[in-house]
Amino acid sequence: EGFCVERPDEIDTVMQEFLAAPGPAVLEAVVDPNEPPMPPKVTAKQVRNFSEALIKGQPHGARIALTLFRDKIDQLL
Repeated sequence: EGFCVERPDEIDTVMQEFLAAPGPAVLEAVVDPNEPPMPPKVTAKQVRNFSEALIKGQPHGARIALTLFRDKIDQLL
């Protein structure tokens, strides 16, 4: 059985259906391609290395940096 989540407000309902499936199931989650997979806490070295990668020509680097900044602001508010 297959399940798909396209919007954040769908996750609770779809996750419940997914976990209640009687057999093997697949869950597809559509995510923002500019949302970097960052751990909740990062070291100064990780920030430096990530910044260097963005500067060296990471595709969509400016968009990724903007997403990180927006996420950080959301955490503070």
